[in-house]
This record gives sequence, structure tokens and C-alpha cells, in this order.
Amino acid sequence: MRRLHLAGPSARGGASRGELDHGHRLQRGDPAPPAQWTEAVIVTRAIVRHVVHRITEHPDTEVTYEADCLHCGWSATPSTDGPAVNLACMEHSGKSNHRGFRRTMTGFIFVVRDGEGDRPTCPQSAPPAP
Repeated sequence: MRRLHLAGPSARGGASRGELDHGHRLQRGDPAPPAQWTEAVIVTRAIVRHVVHRITEHPDTEVTYEADCLHCGWSATPSTDGPAVNLACMEHSGKSNHRGFRRTMTGFIFVVRDGEGDRPTCPQSAPPAP
């Protein structure tokens, strides 16, 4: 990426990339810049490293099962016992002849870096990622 800027003290007036001090933005087809302009190359450097991550279940919570009938407003009582929710669906089906259900399993997980154990380190004061 190249940036044109005015040479000398007038370039420090706060013009953003590709702008003159009077606010004109450079565009394709503009005439060549004046001779007092210089050309600078902006270089950005970054270090990239690959870290293996894995997903682990949150040790302080259990999976919660829920079910909703697709034909009426019936819902099974949420439970951590999946077979109990299945049984409630079969009971509802036997009474109403409704056979379609949406079952939801909700669980909480962590993404941990390899070598961190089963619980990630969560810095409390870390700024949010961009």
C-alpha cells in the first residue's frame, strides 16, 4: 500500500490517507501529484502462530433437554434427563396423535487451548477481541 503525503511541516496538519490538506480526496483519473509530494511505503508486520484448540463441556453444568410439539403449543418440562423428555413426548403423542416434535438440547462449553486442561484461563481484565 502506498501513501502520498506533503513533504515538510504542512503534512502534519492531520490530513488522512490519500487526502490533501484542503480536503480533496485522491481518486482514479486525478492528475499526477505535485512535485513537492513524496512517496512513502507503509509496511505492516504481524506474527502468526497456530495453536490447537478443542471444545470441552462446562464442568459445572449439565445438558438440558426440552421438546415442543409441532402441531400445538404443548411443551415438555425441561429436564436434565433426556429419556424423561422423550417419554413425555410419547405420552403427548398417545393422547393427541401428534407425532412431530422439536427437541432442544442445551449445554455449555469452553474452547480451550491445547495444554490448558479442561477449564480455560479467563482473564477478567482482558480487552475484547477486535
